[in-house]
Amino acid sequence: MLDSLKTSIIVLLIIVFGLLAVVQFQMFKSKRQHVSVNIFASTGNATFVTFTNGQHMLINCTADDSVLAAIGRNMSFYDTHIQYVVITDANINLYGGCVDVLDRFSIDHIIIISPSKSNVYWDKVIQAVDIQKQHGADVTLLTHHIIWDIASSTIDFLTSNNSTNDRTVVKISYGNQSVLLRVNTKQTDEEYLLHTYPTLLQSDILVVGVNGGNQAMSKQFLADVRPHDAIVESAVGDTNLYSLRTIKQLQRAGSKVWKTDGKDIAINLFANSYTIH
Repeated sequence: MLDSLKTSIIVLLIIVFGLLAVVQFQMFKSKRQHVSVNIFASTGNATFVTFTNGQHMLINCTADDSVLAAIGRNMSFYDTHIQYVVITDANINLYGGCVDVLDRFSIDHIIIISPSKSNVYWDKVIQAVDIQKQHGADVTLLTHHIIWDIASSTIDFLTSNNSTNDRTVVKISYGNQSVLLRVNTKQTDEEYLLHTYPTLLQSDILVVGVNGGNQAMSKQFLADVRPHDAIVESAVGDTNLYSLRTIKQLQRAGSKVWKTDGKDIAINLFANSYTIH
């Protein structure tokens, strides 16, 4: 009888301390004073955003299931909930791991392009999206400029071509700071962006997409964005993704260049400043 009572007390204490830990964790999340933007060092492209209210947004999913390990570096292992998943490009290097993400996590909102062409890999993503939709996920198609406000942050989804809908540029703004995610855009996309969003492109930080080595940015695009810092993704020892021309182009524009070189890069946006490490 005494042993049973002791066991019950221990179980009760574990439950109480567990609840207190959850409450403290939620309070900690609610007190965040910055937005975290983490650029994953993986094959392809993925960006993981944590807003001031603790909610998460995954923008693209790299080329394969390596995105799961990258997410694990930014979330607790027991957390299986991502509020927002965004797919901005029809290049498999950016959505190849999305099926794994959609199978592993519960998602509240899915924001996705509607590309002009499809293939067997994209069809698998759509099937996974449909399953999430059946479980209550809200699905938004990126066919035009969309603005979302999330916990004092503004997210601009800037479609880069209104005829194909194959690519979307994302701008994240918090306070007076902003990050522009330029992923896989081509010259025709830049021309469309410059013409359609002439006042929206300026950003403190520019994240250059996976084709940076072959698809150099135009002088006009850089002149409109005017980034203080630029982040380019590259594997350790990889000289193909980002040519010397791209790096020099950014430096001539006055940007400090950061390379992933096989490691994640973390951006912290505060109301009036930011850090990169």
